Amino acid sequence: TKLNLKVEDRLAVLEKTKPHWKRLLEQSSDAGQEPPDPEYGGEPQGLLIQTVSCLQLLATGEADDEATSYLTTLGTRGTRVLRDYGMALLDGKTPQPLPQAAAVKPEMRQQLLKEWSSKTVGEIARDIETMAVDKLLVLNEALTHETELPPNFMAYMDQIREVTLSGVKEAGGWQALRGRKLDKATAIEIARRVSSFEGSSIISVQLHRRTPVMGWNLVVKETTSLPKGWQSENLRSMALGIGEELPKLAKRACLGTFTRGQSQVSWTWFDAPVTEPSKEAASTEVKQADEALAEAWQFMQEARGDELHSWESVLRALEQQNVEPSYLHFISISTTGIPKTE
Repeated sequence: TKLNLKVEDRLAVLEKTKPHWKRLLEQSSDAGQEPPDPEYGGEPQGLLIQTVSCLQLLATGEADDEATSYLTTLGTRGTRVLRDYGMALLDGKTPQPLPQAAAVKPEMRQQLLKEWSSKTVGEIARDIETMAVDKLLVLNEALTHETELPPNFMAYMDQIREVTLSGVKEAGGWQALRGRKLDKATAIEIARRVSSFEGSSIISVQLHRRTPVMGWNLVVKETTSLPKGWQSENLRSMALGIGEELPKLAKRACLGTFTRGQSQVSWTWFDAPVTEPSKEAASTEVKQADEALAEAWQFMQEARGDELHSWESVLRALEQQNVEPSYLHFISISTTGIPKTE
């Protein structure tokens, strides 16, 4: 991106607006572990990218959008480098150029993988935690583009590397997932935990892997209101379709979303994921008891077919070796607390 202004005009604007840019950089502090979706906490990353890009335009006349966006995928180290770069521009200094993915040659990627091929998964995780950003970028390029990766790296990339909690009353169970492989068994375990959540709070569980070198990041939030967005609208629509009988049939309503690359699937379920035994046996009793209940029950049973298909797709994807950006999100709410409108 380029800015077609005279040098003196650009620098004059920068000088007059410095306090505002500084405040924006401070607001975006250490946002690198937030999920990428702006509806669920990713706004600070976007703010940081836009702020640094604007500073580049004013200071140099040209912004390196690709490099700034890439750095935000490398956790807090990447965002810290980007923020320091912006602060240097504000101070009138000439900072070191931002690391460039395009500068990473195939032989660099292959050499680094060869050097690390004998490391255990634990050693890889430990060394990555202290790795400088430029080398971290090289390793990420290797994990992204090399077609034959050592098993130790494949195991590392599938692990939950970070756990972030917000408003969570019982943290121990979630913290214990750090270092676990996000596979079929772990995904089902998390879904069951979300489904059986007790209390009036809404629980949101997000797992995202923006780049393979950072592994999976788990973010758990307990809140009192549904986040804005289409996921919440889906929950409301589902509740409206079942009607006022829903609280008599289920304690919790849950929604899942899985995104990998350009593909996405979403689904709803009640009380327990469909991987648990079916409740079909209770259907006859419901029909005998109340016609309205029977209709609501039938609606829920029909939704189970879509749920089963979605679960099969998601669990199959988690068992595959894939380095694309991926995002798994569960929301659970009490059936008595689903608002009819935003």
